[in-house]
Amino acid sequence: MIRAPFPAVKKNIPAMLTDTDMLFRQAREGVGIFGQAKPFPHVLLPGMIKASCRVALCEGLRQWQVDPPPAGFYPQAGLPPVVNLLLWELSSSTLMRHFASLTGAPPLLPDPFWIGGGAKVWSSESMVQTSDEQFFLRHPETDLQHPIRLEIFVADDSQLNFPMELEADGQAATFYSVSSGTALISRSDNYRLILRSSAPHRWCSLTSYFYVNDRARILNGEEQFRAY
Repeated sequence: MIRAPFPAVKKNIPAMLTDTDMLFRQAREGVGIFGQAKPFPHVLLPGMIKASCRVALCEGLRQWQVDPPPAGFYPQAGLPPVVNLLLWELSSSTLMRHFASLTGAPPLLPDPFWIGGGAKVWSSESMVQTSDEQFFLRHPETDLQHPIRLEIFVADDSQLNFPMELEADGQAATFYSVSSGTALISRSDNYRLILRSSAPHRWCSLTSYFYVNDRARILNGEEQFRAY
């Protein structure tokens, strides 16, 4: 009998964190919503994370935020297992197709190293995020443009929710009531999010960027990839 060199580590990790059925319905029914949304292109995805997975994901993000992997270290070697699973899902071709369909973007590419992204744990009742805080036009290693920003919000209590306000210069704000497991996809270069919660330490969020190959623009004298 051939034995494995290391004993299996038992982890209570769900088979799939994201609700791909919901993403498929959104992609099929929400054509055009992203580009028409105000005050800037965005789409809200309630329930992107399955209800049974939200508490485990919140705990994993909190652990990663407290003890992040060293800079430049491949995440699989340092992430909590549940966060590592989410990274794998966000890098899958299935989710890439859904996100491209939802936003009308060209075929998207993931970043499994999470450059510019990461986990946040709320520390106050109000948190303001703007594109200026994290903005970088291109990936520092691949030089690909990142047009799409995804942020996932989770809590250790599925009954909690919070108001979210989206702002952009010269346009009226848009307000949402957001619950645990919700994701927000937006353009990465034009946003202002104001998040409020009466229980900030019980909320976590994860930000990830997705890229397009806009480098090979000319083929046979014609532009093949247009910057998004």
